[in-house]
Amino acid sequence: MSTKPFNALYDGSGAFRVDCAVRGESRYASNALTFADAEDAEAYARDLYSRWTMLQAWRVVPVTTPEKEAIVYDD
Repeated sequence: MSTKPFNALYDGSGAFRVDCAVRGESRYASNALTFADAEDAEAYARDLYSRWTMLQAWRVVPVTTPEKEAIVYDD
């Protein structure tokens, strides 16, 4: 499984992105990286989580999900 992102302008079905929740923020943030399938996006997110100390949570969502959604934490 490759974690290489493909062209961020790809709008075909099956494109996914990673949304990140950073400590102190109330909305998810993401970048322009998109992935061909959820497994590749999850592999990227797990790697990012292991390196980025401010990352509190992450999720993999279809690129059609609205950006900057409010973060809802499960208690």
